[in-house]
Amino acid sequence: MVRSGSQGQSPLPTPPRVDGGGAPARAAAPRATGAGGAAAAVSRPPARPTVRLYQVWEGNEVFCCRGHLVTGPSWRGLIMSTMLTLVPAVLWLVLVLPELSKHTSWALFGIGLALVLASQAWLYVTAFTEPGILPRKTEPDAEDYQNGIIPRTKTVQVNGKPVTLRWNDTVNFYQPPRAHHCSVQNNCVEKFDHHCPWVGVTIGLRNYRFFLLFVYTTTALLLYVMGTSIAQIVLAVDRRCPDGGAAQPDCDDSLGTVLKNVHNAMALAVTIYAFLMSFFVGGLCGFHSYLVATNQTTYENFRYRYDADTNPYNVGCMGNCFEAWCKPIPKSKVKFRTKVGGAQTRAGSMASYDDGDIDGMEAGTNGGA
Repeated sequence: MVRSGSQGQSPLPTPPRVDGGGAPARAAAPRATGAGGAAAAVSRPPARPTVRLYQVWEGNEVFCCRGHLVTGPSWRGLIMSTMLTLVPAVLWLVLVLPELSKHTSWALFGIGLALVLASQAWLYVTAFTEPGILPRKTEPDAEDYQNGIIPRTKTVQVNGKPVTLRWNDTVNFYQPPRAHHCSVQNNCVEKFDHHCPWVGVTIGLRNYRFFLLFVYTTTALLLYVMGTSIAQIVLAVDRRCPDGGAAQPDCDDSLGTVLKNVHNAMALAVTIYAFLMSFFVGGLCGFHSYLVATNQTTYENFRYRYDADTNPYNVGCMGNCFEAWCKPIPKSKVKFRTKVGGAQTRAGSMASYDDGDIDGMEAGTNGGA
């Protein structure tokens, strides 16, 4: 694991020595004797870059597997979320669901296992998907200056509505529509939603869909845990006193007696836990469903309070849902494993502008993204 900007940095290639202010000195070259006996000087090829971009990246990301995986600096939150969801789920899978499935159908166990795996999978896909970082520029573009200074804001049109862009001194360009600088990761992120401490990463254009899938599958898992656990307790009571005790008048079907069984006690425990967790996760599910339907981000909802008439990105409920769920996820604009050297190492600025699309974004051409 490498934390950007501090660890794992390789030394940069040393430039050739300059003697007396003249041209860079050439390395000693082998002498080859030609027909006339003259020596032919063979210059040494320029040194190849030996540093990869992730090793000198100025953001606060954490890199794993030599830059193949990237996540946010709040990785402890990811571990905490894993423990909060996986530990109760495993206890439920081991002690409750098999007992219920044995007396009903093993399909219940299969569904439960699938929900647990899906919830964990989407959690980690979200955490290790680059959220939409915009590469930094080493210096502002010449056209950004007006009378020798850079205005702090400028206005562009998005779907016929004015949108104010703010200058970002860290990345040296106007933040495109819907982009925002995440102070936690110290990067400008496309369609910034929020920085999620529970996932440990910024949620933006490229990982928002995976975040939604994590929230929805976790909500479904909590509801399923409550339903199956309550069913286990009810069926356990019924098995102790079939037909309401008609066959065994002296049977004890009190809750205290039923809960002496470890399977039933665990069923009650995970029911209470899932019920409490569902207030938070279920509320998050409902809130983001509203944001998807109205084409807002969490940041926009709290900052701008858009309504249907003022939101420049709203294209109707169906169009908004299509954009969130079906629109292709763009490729990352940052190639963290690119070899860089010299001036290119500053901020990784050389990395990955795709045909100047940052300038197009500043002009508002991707405002609905």
